[in-house]
Amino acid sequence: DSSNPTYKIKGLTLGAVDYISKPIQLEEVLARVKIHLHSRSLTQQLQTHNTLLQTQVSALQNIQDELVKNARRSALRSDIGFALSQQGTLFTILSQCAAAFVEHLEVAFARIWTLNSEEMILELQASAGMYTHINGAHARVPVGSLKIGRIASERQPHLTNDVLNDPRISNPVWARREGMVAFAGYPLIVEDRLVGVMAMFARHPLDETTLDTLASVANEIAVGIERKRTEIALKTSEANLAAAQRVARVGNWKFDIFTQTITWSEELFHIFGLDPKPGEPTYAQLVEMIHPEARSVFERKVNRAIAKGISYKIDLRIMRPDGQMRQIEARGKPVFNEQRQIVQLFGTVLDITQRKEAETLLTGQNHILELIAADAPLPNILEALARLVEERSGQMRCSFLLLDKEGRLRFGAAPSLPDSYNQRVDGITIGPTVGSCGTAAYHKTTVIVGDIATDPLWANFKDIALSYGLRACWSTPILTNDQTVLGTFAGYYDKPQTPTARDRSLIAQTLYLAKIAIERQRSQQALCQSEERLQLALEGSGDGLWDWNIQTGEFYVSPRWTEMLGYDFGELPRDISTWEKLIHPEDKLWVRELLKAHFNDSLIPYKFDYRMLTKSGEWKWIANYGKVVVRDENGLPMRITGTHRDISERKQIEVALRQSETREREKAQALEQALEELKHTQTQLIQTEKMSSLGRMVGGIAHEINNPVSFISGNLNYTRQYFQDLVKLIELYQRFSPNPQPEIQQFMAEIEFEFLLKDLPNLMQSMQVGTERICQMVRSLKSFSRLNEAELKSVDIHEAINNVLLLLQNRLRAEGTRPEIKVIKNYTYLPPITCYASQLNQVFMNLLDNAIEALESQPEPRIISITTEVNSDLLAFDSPLKSSIKTQISTLKNDKKLPSIIIRIADNGIGMNQDVYNHIFDPFFTTKPIGSGVGLGLAISHQIVVEKHKGKLSCISVPSQGTELIVEIPINCETQKNSLSCNN
Repeated sequence: DSSNPTYKIKGLTLGAVDYISKPIQLEEVLARVKIHLHSRSLTQQLQTHNTLLQTQVSALQNIQDELVKNARRSALRSDIGFALSQQGTLFTILSQCAAAFVEHLEVAFARIWTLNSEEMILELQASAGMYTHINGAHARVPVGSLKIGRIASERQPHLTNDVLNDPRISNPVWARREGMVAFAGYPLIVEDRLVGVMAMFARHPLDETTLDTLASVANEIAVGIERKRTEIALKTSEANLAAAQRVARVGNWKFDIFTQTITWSEELFHIFGLDPKPGEPTYAQLVEMIHPEARSVFERKVNRAIAKGISYKIDLRIMRPDGQMRQIEARGKPVFNEQRQIVQLFGTVLDITQRKEAETLLTGQNHILELIAADAPLPNILEALARLVEERSGQMRCSFLLLDKEGRLRFGAAPSLPDSYNQRVDGITIGPTVGSCGTAAYHKTTVIVGDIATDPLWANFKDIALSYGLRACWSTPILTNDQTVLGTFAGYYDKPQTPTARDRSLIAQTLYLAKIAIERQRSQQALCQSEERLQLALEGSGDGLWDWNIQTGEFYVSPRWTEMLGYDFGELPRDISTWEKLIHPEDKLWVRELLKAHFNDSLIPYKFDYRMLTKSGEWKWIANYGKVVVRDENGLPMRITGTHRDISERKQIEVALRQSETREREKAQALEQALEELKHTQTQLIQTEKMSSLGRMVGGIAHEINNPVSFISGNLNYTRQYFQDLVKLIELYQRFSPNPQPEIQQFMAEIEFEFLLKDLPNLMQSMQVGTERICQMVRSLKSFSRLNEAELKSVDIHEAINNVLLLLQNRLRAEGTRPEIKVIKNYTYLPPITCYASQLNQVFMNLLDNAIEALESQPEPRIISITTEVNSDLLAFDSPLKSSIKTQISTLKNDKKLPSIIIRIADNGIGMNQDVYNHIFDPFFTTKPIGSGVGLGLAISHQIVVEKHKGKLSCISVPSQGTELIVEIPINCETQKNSLSCNN
């Protein structure tokens, strides 16, 4: 019913839209609705089925993805396991592992480090993916540094799927640029020992299963690294063992009791002369290689070791396949299982061939040395040495020839060569082409001839050698330390060949014995000749010989020794005490001391002249010379020998000469003293005449200057008065005639009349000052010119010093580029002193002149200080130089004396060194250039102060600091002279 709203709404809901507004039949509507309802039901069923299918497809896809991941993880494990099972280098193995991570996990790159435990550094071994180099910034990572180092130090993995927000990522800008998402780093640990770190970056997240797989793989890689390192260490150890065995010539072996197999080391094959490729010999083959004399002993030792578990050691001889005989030391030791059953024998073989040969050679060498020590004849020693060499060589026949003074080789020894051959070569002259021996001696070098028949060195001698079956010969010269030829050694062979290394080594080890024997024989011959010559020389010189065996106390003297003292030979006991009793008591101590010193040090000669008592009771002078000739291993003397010579006559001559020399020396001293007095007098005369002339000249100059100066000075007052009167007159003219004539005005302008009136009084005053200064200079010159005054006068020292300073003003003031010398006066009250005034003026002049000279080249400030004081007891110094002086100044301490005054004149000049200081008061000593001074100033000053005034003149000087002269003069010189009883 379309008119019913409820039905209408339901029809619309069921899809009857097209028909609701139309007039339709109910059956039609119902049919349509039924169709629509069925279609809707089918649609809903189809949607449900599609949803189920989608769920199933998604599940299948997840299963498939997981299967792919599992396959990748399985492939990863497979590749890692395969890589770790390879025998390549550690770099190759780890590179394959890193490449497997990149291939199967699709990571951006993967790296593996191994730990250097000594340096605690992670060293990059492999890198795969986007970075393949291993020498970049991460090649060596300290443990604890960066994220890799912290993984190692913490021993914990570091995993993240949010790289950009991970605080341990040191370069997030790089990670964002490269699109990195995940990072996985694992420590590689084996039994709690860190062996390395592996790490990787990925551009996609890493799920838990992958991370679990990586953790498991990390353990496998760690085990693989440790195993590879163990293999390397084992191979290194085996190589070292093999090298050590080669050096020590030791091989080892192992015999399995049950399998009856023998295992040899490489060196053991070498010792037995076998090739390792075919493998170890059997036990029966081994026994066959042992010398027949030792086989039964060896088998008995082995059987006993197997049966009773007893170790063994035995020396054997073995025959190698090449026919060479070797000597070995064989050791064996049983190896037991847990049931104490013998399962193996383990042992070593030491090649002792060289040691046995060395022992045999040493025994032979000792025998030769015993012959030499026993003074056996040289031919016997050389023959024994030749037989020793021949026995050790087995194929060489030996010969020794000795070189005489004429340059000919003489027969020494050749036990295995025919006598007739030895006779024919005896006496040949050495030369550049004289066989092997003659050429070796001529050139002082080894000569090797491998074939006598063809070698040109043997052209003149080959027929002789070949007739005796000698086909090869080599020779080496026997030389002293200074390369003098003693003789030659020669080795002959019955077939053409050169000397073997064994033969050359043998000669190198034995030839020195021939050198010792030959040198000893020649030394003994020379000693016999020397002793004979000594005896002849002693008899000719008249010297006596003595020989003291210090250990036994035996004291041998020659007949001449006893004859000197008036005794018959053999009359005196042969004891050292006999000699001591004959020495003069005054000389005995010195003789003993010198003898003791020589015993302690051979460089101190034992040479002494002393007196000895003769049989007649007289004392005879003996010159004794001795030397320690034998000392023990501790350097203590064992034997001393020497000579005695009668020097009594020489001593008498020496006494006479000494007396004559004494007389001549006294004469020379008297002459020298007279010469000194003459020089002293000459110095005084020169200076007196010089100063007298100077005084006369200065006095005359002062007198001549004084007259006109007095005239000028006396008229200056009148001149001043006249000038004042003229000025008044001019003023009156100007007052009453204010308008003078033009000529007068012009002249007044020309002469600057107004300035003249003002300046003329100043000019008069300057003239007055100048005349007064000249008068003062004249008085000083008169005072200084009193040099010929011989009487003592009372003098004001300060006035005398000031007068001298006035005369030296031109040298003290600044002039041109020369700076001023500042004089500082530290005057204290001084009473007038009784002295020779003119002479003291000379002293002050000399001292101040020297001070000025010392300041000539000095920069500012240039200072001379003058200090005066009274000293009533001891002279006490307070010098500014005192702190720098050690022992320069002589002690000025005096005995109690009369009061004195002290004048110190010091400068801050260049000072003087010790050498100059030691000669400052010597006459004619000067450091000034030639022509600038004669060196008498200080000498004369010293004489005036010390001798004339009985005072002291001392000096203190320090280089680069200055010099101070100290003058001490008694206040009353006359009283001082009388108290000292001195005569001027």
